[in-house]
Order: sequence, then structure tokens, then C-alpha cells
Amino acid sequence: MSAPQASGKPSSLLDARVIYCGDNLEQLRRLPDACVDLIYIDPPFNSNRNYEVFWGETREKRAFDDRHASTQAYIEFMRPRCVELHRVLKPTGSFYYHCDWHASHYVPFVVAPVRRRTANRTFTLRSARAIVTVGSVVNSCRGQAHADERR
Repeated sequence: MSAPQASGKPSSLLDARVIYCGDNLEQLRRLPDACVDLIYIDPPFNSNRNYEVFWGETREKRAFDDRHASTQAYIEFMRPRCVELHRVLKPTGSFYYHCDWHASHYVPFVVAPVRRRTANRTFTLRSARAIVTVGSVVNSCRGQAHADERR
């Protein structure tokens, strides 16, 4: 006997079979409240560098600038995204913010306004750690922020 086949969208709130392309802030604003269980972001690190890679067999050039006018500009770039991420995160969901030493100590400033703006839910930074790789130490903030219900 075979298992029953799922039909339609796996979620009534969001079609998880779709890859949403574009500026994540614009895409997040289109999503309903509390529709996501897990969020992992790997945003720009504020490293003040330009990155480029040649992709696949066609050697397509893909590039992005990781430059901001100032640390404050970086915080102002990330803050509205964190506000929207918090809005779409389910109360039982988890949020992982991946960053390196360029931005790790600014993450609390990025996430702090979310705590102040919401009356019934808050992000709590649960952990931060350094990841050791062969031959080098990469400082990384993998701060697990949960949307906790206030009791």
C-alpha cells in the first residue's frame, strides 16, 4: 500500500514550492503574518568588499557589493528586514542571523527595535559563537533568535 499523495500547496498560508526572487524586503511585505516556521538569513556582512564569482559551465559572472556608507547605514539597511522577518515568523518559529566579525557586534542593534515595536512577541538572542575552521578562526554570529510569547 503506498502513502497518500499530497495535493495542492503544502501550506494554506504560503506556497513553499515557489522561489520568491527580488529584494527580500519587498517580498517579505507581500507575505502574511506568522506564516514561517524557520528563517535563516545570510545577509551582507558589511565587509567593505566587492564579491564576484563565475558560475556554472557558462561562467556567468555574478557579483554584489558589500559596502555601506557607514555602520549606521548597514544597521538601517538591515533593521526593516528584521522587522518584516519578525512579522512573518510564527510565534513558535526560529530565526538564525548568519554574520561574520564585521557585523556580529551590531546584530543586537539591528534586532533591538523589533523587541521595542512589538507588544506581544520578542526576539531574544540565544547564542553567539566562534566557528573554528582548519587553519583559521572565523568569528561568526549564528544568533538564534526565537519569537517568544511573553507570559
